[in-house]
Amino acid sequence: MMQSSLLLCGAPLVAGHASMIRPTSWLDPDGKLEMPDARNKAGCTGHRAPGQKIGEATQGCLPEWYSNFTHIPGEPTINATSPLLTIENCVSKPTANYCLFNGTLPGVGHVELPDWTKRNPWRAPGTAPVWSPCGIDGGNPWGCPKGNPKPNGCLLGGYGYGPDGRSLPGNTRPTEWTAGEGVEVQWSITANHGGGYQYRLCPLPATGRQDLTEECFQQRPLAFAGDQSWVEFDNKTRVAFRAMRTNEGTSPAGSTWTRNPIPGCVSKSKIIGPFANGDFVDCDHPQFEPVVAGLHGFSANCLLKPCLESHTIVDLIQVPDVPPGDYVVGFRYDAEQTSQVWQSCADVRISSSGALTV
Repeated sequence: MMQSSLLLCGAPLVAGHASMIRPTSWLDPDGKLEMPDARNKAGCTGHRAPGQKIGEATQGCLPEWYSNFTHIPGEPTINATSPLLTIENCVSKPTANYCLFNGTLPGVGHVELPDWTKRNPWRAPGTAPVWSPCGIDGGNPWGCPKGNPKPNGCLLGGYGYGPDGRSLPGNTRPTEWTAGEGVEVQWSITANHGGGYQYRLCPLPATGRQDLTEECFQQRPLAFAGDQSWVEFDNKTRVAFRAMRTNEGTSPAGSTWTRNPIPGCVSKSKIIGPFANGDFVDCDHPQFEPVVAGLHGFSANCLLKPCLESHTIVDLIQVPDVPPGDYVVGFRYDAEQTSQVWQSCADVRISSSGALTV
């Protein structure tokens, strides 16, 4: 069943490359970072991965933990006119100026119109394969294109041969949860690629984090508790809204995913249209109706316009009734604008609901 979005209250602006903020992920193992560093600096290693062209940790590091260039294996389950879409297309809006263009864009390649995102991960949530359940730094573990022994060649995003997220050491203080309780979780976007997300759970393997698998996470999707979500700004103020969730056509079957509530921009360009998401050219209108008035755009990079306020997205999830022990929470964000799945992992220690604390 798909649940509709409803604006409950309004407030100002936003900032996805995406990562889990709460529980504290392996990218911030000691839980020391506060916003906005928890969003922008988490995962900085102090040195560059092979092929990485962006700055080092002391120079404004922007790590990228994801699976790049991955596509759904079958037909879309979110159709081209669904309200779950986060990117305009020429089926839902055939009269748009950019729908007059068909062919090749520099650095993008052939664009299939009218439904140009139909193979990207969000169009069948959870079905696109991933290279690691906890992400790859740079998104391209086998180089660009695949098999290229050199670290360069990643013209469509990321860099090659970065480390696997499962090689990270984990949290020094796992987050404490109790079976059966409702807990808040948070994630943040630093470059908005549309799409939607899910939280999952996997027992920590006795053999170590390197043996975590996507199959294990898919066995335990975490249920969202209720329909309300919140946008939390860096000054800790919150705005509540009704989330748009779906459990139709998702993987694992029947599991619930939530649409990214922050719309990007459609540019005024007759050629670029939704492709640039409105940051490098003037924003014409949001990709869909914002859940909070004015809350739309691509990033909080003020060199680009519009410049958007930083935020996190908060949900309440239900801790399942599982045996007490050490688990890993996986956050998976399936993009729609790009062929990317953004991932992060965190350690949690789950106790029995009847356990006594001393």
